[in-house]
Amino acid sequence: MDEKLLTPTELAEQWGVSVHTIHRLANRKNGLRAYKVGNLTRFKPSDVEAYLAAHTVKVPEKPTTFSDMKRFRYMPGMKVVSV
Repeated sequence: MDEKLLTPTELAEQWGVSVHTIHRLANRKNGLRAYKVGNLTRFKPSDVEAYLAAHTVKVPEKPTTFSDMKRFRYMPGMKVVSV
């Protein structure tokens, strides 16, 4: 095993997110694979790369224009939030 296991803090710094976000992703059902070493949580770089590859956002082929969008229509029971 030549891979150096990453701490949640190291991974959070690499991704530019909080440590809380890393732990939240690790606790999801199909989330980021984590390993417990004693009382510590660690991550394999290969598992991190696989997670990123599986959660890549696909860019649409053509840009969406306003003419392609449907008009918003309120339906009873919808939650309305002001911006």
